[in-house]
Amino acid sequence: MADPATPMDTGASRKKLTLDVLNTIKTSQVQFGLRHADYQRYRQYCTRRLRRIRKSVKSTHGKGTYVPREVDPATVSDPRHILLAIVKAERAWAYAMQLKQDNEMSAQPRLRFHLLRRLDKAVKWSEELVRIAKAVADETTVLESEAYSAWMKGTDFVEQEKWKAAQDQFVKARAVYSQLAKVRDSGHQDLFRQRVEEIDPSIRFCTYNMQGGQAGGDEVDVEMLEGRVKSQDPSLHAKLTSFVAESRKRDAGSVADIVWQGKDLSLRNEKAQAQLSLAKYSAAELDSAESYDAKMQIYDKVLAAYTEAARFLREDLAAALKTKAKGAKPDANETTLQSLISYISYQKLGETVERTLLMAASLAARLDSSSQDAEDQGDAKGKKPPRPEDLVRLYETLAQNVTEMLDMQQQENSDTSKFLSARQMEFKAFRCFYLAQSYVRGSKFVEALALFERASDEIVTARSYFSRSNVPATADIQQLETLDGRIRTARVKVQAEAYLQSNAATEAATSSIEKMSLSDTSSSSSSSTSTSSHSTTLQTNLDVYSSKFLQEKKLIDFPPDFEPIPARPLLFDLAYNSLDFPSLEERKKPKAAGWFGGLLSL
Repeated sequence: MADPATPMDTGASRKKLTLDVLNTIKTSQVQFGLRHADYQRYRQYCTRRLRRIRKSVKSTHGKGTYVPREVDPATVSDPRHILLAIVKAERAWAYAMQLKQDNEMSAQPRLRFHLLRRLDKAVKWSEELVRIAKAVADETTVLESEAYSAWMKGTDFVEQEKWKAAQDQFVKARAVYSQLAKVRDSGHQDLFRQRVEEIDPSIRFCTYNMQGGQAGGDEVDVEMLEGRVKSQDPSLHAKLTSFVAESRKRDAGSVADIVWQGKDLSLRNEKAQAQLSLAKYSAAELDSAESYDAKMQIYDKVLAAYTEAARFLREDLAAALKTKAKGAKPDANETTLQSLISYISYQKLGETVERTLLMAASLAARLDSSSQDAEDQGDAKGKKPPRPEDLVRLYETLAQNVTEMLDMQQQENSDTSKFLSARQMEFKAFRCFYLAQSYVRGSKFVEALALFERASDEIVTARSYFSRSNVPATADIQQLETLDGRIRTARVKVQAEAYLQSNAATEAATSSIEKMSLSDTSSSSSSSTSTSSHSTTLQTNLDVYSSKFLQEKKLIDFPPDFEPIPARPLLFDLAYNSLDFPSLEERKKPKAAGWFGGLLSL
């Protein structure tokens, strides 16, 4: 029998428990009321779930008489013991939020006091969660628990209007979640990034109140705040750094086994493994990067990691060749090292292509948005104005990179080879298009039309390759469709400009010949004056085939010129006074009179 004084197994020899803290919390919140901000329903769910968990782990408080059962880390052997503290904290927090809603509808001091007590209780259970996790859980669960506890403390400090303490706790939680988003799998990365986005408004709100409610509180230097919190808590910074390093080292095994050209390759160089893992994690940050400069910095980091990995492998290959030259047995397989170097070069070329495409998209956007005075705008912005020649060079580089990737492909009829051939034709089509644009600027319309025709042929070829490849290429096909429409539009414009330029020269020569005269100077000058005074609008020259109205941009004369018109006649009736009208007295009816009137007439 073991000595009672002997301490029990603290978990060093036991397997560490794992629990997705944030995923568990978010799933429960969405499914049981918080999607509609129904905190009462969520609190009731937490109460029922807490009862079920206690019964499942046989940790109830007894029947009849209440017997408290605290969780002892020495006896914890199930993740549900960790879940107990989470559900308790969530129940207290949900009750506090319910009271907050009730207090907003009817301001009652007692509700606010009750709210603060429930938040204090939630903070207590979140600290209990951290204590249990540190004793029995793995590093990921511990970090998630500390981030959750920091967020809960920040929420409590906000209600107490302790803005500085609340900001520090929110920044601490944000720092942990942002680091976890870098090393976890893709399914958890979105969840952690969403959590970071939820915390950012709380940080800005604390900063706003710390500034006394003045404008400008939204501009917060989060990196500076994280640096301040890490300096105040060096253990947190050391823990995050070691966790990220160990995660990358642990995940380096996933890049140690490589399949390249149908062969299984084993990467033994640990330094090269670390660089490939760094390239993998850096490339995952591209989805969260928004600005052009941020993406370019990430691409530079990825390319530098691939370069270092290739350098380490070349050193191993040189050592193997040197050992072989001395007659000794080589330490590594030369063919494997060469294949690994080829694989890394292929991956590096792929990232280079994506980086160059980003540069080309940015430059094309600037070129399309530039107006006729692009040079003035470029000087004002401090940047050289874009030109089509710049894009020609970029797409020429892209075509060369894809050609090198095709040379590394040993299977010529594979889907990857067809996809790369299609992209090669696509980049050549873009190169021809922008080269034609440069010729248009130089008024070389014949050459521009020929290049537009060549670009259309390249698009047809690229479409056929894409249709035969099983590699998804929706974005590339959409870009080809857009380019095809731009080529048709540009071709019509170039044909019109070429015709107008040739027609303008012909009309200038014709006009000069028409002005020549054998008469005297006065008649010549009067003729030229009358010719120049002739209207050149489209309305007055409908029967004349001329393009002068396009140059002057006049369709009608406005205001219109006055034209003489016949006046309306004036009519005077002079015969009226000389007319002799007949007498109508005999037609007049006699006036009727009564007997009294007749008597008076006598």
